[in-house]
Amino acid sequence: MAETIYWQDGSMSVLCAPEGGTLLDAFLNELREREPDAVRFFEEYRADADMALDGVRADAAEKELSADGLYRMCHDTLEDLEAIKQRLHALPHPTKEIKDIAARVTESYNYLYSNL
Repeated sequence: MAETIYWQDGSMSVLCAPEGGTLLDAFLNELREREPDAVRFFEEYRADADMALDGVRADAAEKELSADGLYRMCHDTLEDLEAIKQRLHALPHPTKEIKDIAARVTESYNYLYSNL
């Protein structure tokens, strides 16, 4: 892809992205000959933006690892609740308290399952 830049002095430049680069890189190379101070401003701004983006990426990666861990923990909890339910229902003569506990375990299981 090419872009045409029309300069204030009436000249124009046709920019093509260098291999492995962007049109912004081509623009900065062209601008470097005309306005080196402007290029320095862009390069400083770009470096700051890149640092900020690196921080955002690091935060996102950390959050993804945390979310994966929480998801695995929830699945482990579901398995544990299922095992408790099976053991409670297997009791030969459950008391009222055991039935209440079984109902709460079932509610917890269903709530957790529906929110995963």
